[in-house]
This record gives sequence, C-alpha cells and structure tokens, in this order.
Amino acid sequence: MLDAAEAAFAQQGYERASVRSIAARAEVPKGSLDQFFRNKEALLDAVVADIAEEIDRAFDELGDLQPASEQAAQPSLISMVGHVCDRMVDAAARRPGFRTLFSGLAAAGPLAEAGTVLRDRYRTHVEDVMAEAEPPATVGFLQVSIVCTEITRGLLPRIVDEHGEVDRVLAPELTIAVTSYLASVRDRAESAHRSPGDRSDRDDRPDGPDGPDGPDCGDRTWHTSEVTTL
Repeated sequence: MLDAAEAAFAQQGYERASVRSIAARAEVPKGSLDQFFRNKEALLDAVVADIAEEIDRAFDELGDLQPASEQAAQPSLISMVGHVCDRMVDAAARRPGFRTLFSGLAAAGPLAEAGTVLRDRYRTHVEDVMAEAEPPATVGFLQVSIVCTEITRGLLPRIVDEHGEVDRVLAPELTIAVTSYLASVRDRAESAHRSPGDRSDRDDRPDGPDGPDGPDCGDRTWHTSEVTTL
C-alpha cells in the first residue's frame, strides 16, 4: 500500500492522487486502506517516514565500514561519502517518491513540505558524522552540511530520471562533487588557522577570492584531518 501511495504521489501529485486511486494501484479494497490510514495525509506521513528510514540506513551502514581493530586504518572520507551517495542514487532509482520528494521536484504544498523534512533528516546525519570525526570539527557544522545536502539534492534528479534509469556516467560525479567541496573546506580551514605572518605559500597567489586579498574565512573553520586522504 505504501509503494502504491508513493508512486501515486510522485506521478500524480498530492492533490490529484486520491485514496481510491491509491487503493486501485495497490489492488486492495478502499475499505482495507481505510483500516490502516485514516486519510491521504496519514498515507503521505507514512511514506515520508519510510523514506526517512531509508536515509537513516544509508548512514547507519557507515558503521560497517569501521575497522575491526584499533590498529586498522580508518575508512577514508571518499569511501564514506561514496557509500552514502551510492545508497541515495540506489534509493532514487528504486523509489519514485524518494527522487521527487528529496529533490524538491514538487514546488509547493504537502509534497514540498515532506521534501524539507527529508532533507533536514539527511543534513542532520551529515552534521552527526562531522561531529564524530577525529579530531572533531570546531565550527561550520550547519553550513557545511547544508551545502552537502544541496549538492545531493541538485544532482539526484540529473543522475536518475523519472523512470528510475541511472546515468552511470554522471552517477560518480555526486561523490566527486561532495568530496571536492569538503576538500575545499579543509583547505580554507587550514588557511584560516595558519599564522597571519606565515604567507610563504600565499604571496604568489593572485589577488581575488582565493588570493591574499580574498575574503576572510571568518568562523567557517573545520579541523579536517579526516579528509587528508583526498
């Protein structure tokens, strides 16, 4: 029933998808659907909760990448980001509602609100991963997690089309885009923590956004030894 509801919301939109049409998709009597879900809003809530669990599992599985012993090498950022990105692409290909809701393809109404809930769930997981890093990030959790979420949001509907077909050439670019962004955050953090008098590696840079006269990083600092594998 949830699969039928998810497909109906993704393909017809919230307003056009009726409980009766969802029951027909699920090949069950409408009365049977009414026994489990009091109305269409309850159906959407259940679909969102199910998709949220899919996002949770993608991050929970990062624990499986941890080494069996303390002496073993920790998983690289690329392997962790790659795992989550692969799971997101897989979910978008299998579930039409995942692609529609997470990517914000519904411009307004209940489906747009549901998309915000899912992206917030994803962003919170990204923050948690950053907070547990060794050494931990000092500041910048929120802004970095927002950008990572928006990169994923923007690329998913390009990688996976409305029929669930995956562009295998474009798919790896999601991991590359996120890890490249995190590498740039690392570089800016290292620059911000460098002594003001130590400009030996900056004097030959051109003026501009990335040169000596570029903007100060301010409090957007992130101690990111965990991305040194990039």
